Amino acid sequence: MNDIRSDGIIGKIEDIGTTEACVEFSEWHSKQGLDLFFYADIEDLKRISLTKDELHALCVALASINYVDMQAVVLESKELLEKLEKRKHWLEEKKSKMIIPHFMTGMGDTNALSEDLELTEKEELDNKK
Repeated sequence: MNDIRSDGIIGKIEDIGTTEACVEFSEWHSKQGLDLFFYADIEDLKRISLTKDELHALCVALASINYVDMQAVVLESKELLEKLEKRKHWLEEKKSKMIIPHFMTGMGDTNALSEDLELTEKEELDNKK
């Protein structure tokens, strides 16, 4: 059977811990596992593919030997999800401004071009700090 999914989970988390490790991940088409790409340096790329059961077993092992502070992991993941939600709303607001025509020119906001959104977002976030 041929099939195309448009609801896959993909993501990237950068600069974790003292080694500033990064991970990029993508869900399998079957939704039964993830491909994970770890790197801190482009020369040091590690790829692993794990099923949901293997990921769960790994988390249980790490928690049971207290190798990873699971409370900190939960807290960091909640903070990450809150930031992502804020970013989503920010992008929607900026994109809606791009659509609204200016009363004098009849054109959308040319200062809010989609390729500039990421740079503008970074500047605004830096200013809030």
